[in-house]
Parts: sequence; structure tokens; C-alpha cells
Amino acid sequence: MACALLRVMSCIARSDSVLEGKSYYLAEVESIRALIVQKGDGVQHLFLIDELVRGTNMAERGAGAFAVLEYLNRGDDIVVAATHDTELLGMLGDAYAPYHFREGITGDNWSFDFTLRDGQATTRNAIALLEQMKYPAEIVVSARNALR
Repeated sequence: MACALLRVMSCIARSDSVLEGKSYYLAEVESIRALIVQKGDGVQHLFLIDELVRGTNMAERGAGAFAVLEYLNRGDDIVVAATHDTELLGMLGDAYAPYHFREGITGDNWSFDFTLRDGQATTRNAIALLEQMKYPAEIVVSARNALR
């Protein structure tokens, strides 16, 4: 059995730089553009992307992430994208197969079995993490109320 050679490209760890005058969003856009430029080089790629188009407003983040993922998913390339954005999953429809990891929380202890599961995640942990990290109760309650 043969295995195709893939050029691995990632957009995972981006950061801003005050010294370079580069905002987080600019660093994000530059990193994403590097993937797009490589797509046209005639080689099959494995694109690994984490939380695409962070650092800008919610509406444009969703639209931008959708457009980039739709573009990268054309042809023979393989695209693996991690997101917590459930709206983005809805926009992508059947173009991507959703998988997720699950966490376990017992008191102040978090556990992860790192088992990849089919489908969209059904649990949420961001507010519980705020609480565990001893954020003021007022913030935790306000965050929970904002979900209602």
C-alpha cells in the first residue's frame, strides 16, 4: 500500500507584536494567506488550522472563516480545522465532518481522555473554567446569564 506525500501547512500559533507594529489580527491574516498561497503550488497539502480568523468581530470572523475553509477544501488537499464556533459548523454544512473531544469535570479536577468522537461537541466548559480559576462570582454569574 502506498501513502501519498503531503506538504503539511499549519495555522495554529499566531501572536501579535508591539515591537513590529503587528496586531493579532494582522498576524492571523498573514498566516492564513500563507496557506492560500501554498494551495496553488501543485502539491497536495494537509492544512492544520486552529480557531480560524480570531482577533476580529464575530460576524466577520464567521464569514471569513467560512470563505477560507471553503476555498482550502477544494481539490485534493486535506483540511483539518479546530473550532468552537457552532455557527461556523452550520455554515459549512456537509463540506466538513465534525468530530470533538470531551472533558470531564469533577470538582476542581479536569480530565481529558483525548478520544476523538463523531459529531459536534455537546458540552461546554468555558464558564466552568472561569469559575475554577477563581474569577469573581459576579463575572461567572454574568457569563451564565448572558447565555440565556
